[in-house]
Amino acid sequence: MKFTGQFLATAFVAVVMSSVGFAGQSAVRFKVPFAFEAGGTKLPAGEYQVVENSAQTIKISGIDSKKQVLLSDNVGAAFGNPDGDAQVVFKAYGDRYFLHQVYEGNSNKIHEFSGTKAERAVRAAFQQEPRTVVLAAK
Repeated sequence: MKFTGQFLATAFVAVVMSSVGFAGQSAVRFKVPFAFEAGGTKLPAGEYQVVENSAQTIKISGIDSKKQVLLSDNVGAAFGNPDGDAQVVFKAYGDRYFLHQVYEGNSNKIHEFSGTKAERAVRAAFQQEPRTVVLAAK
């Protein structure tokens, strides 16, 4: 019984410590002047906050709309934003915008997302390279 109590106490401390680590990270805020899609979820134009949920998961929360989406980093997080500034990158096909990357300015971490089924369909119909739209964080 003593072993179980020690194990549970250790597990509790590990969970609290990991939560504190993620909670201590700063959020990236940005304003998007157009509706966009992130991970298959349609989001309206407005102000958003991005918080890293885990090493390969981020949460995007709408400040204006209160909409939220949890995204897994399909490509794998990389490092090395050349500017060192927090920013978000979209791929634009006509008037349809898809979230492509999130650069965390504080850690130079890059979250990159592969195209969704909807984006692949739009890209096939568009038949040309998408525009890249970069927005700096606030």
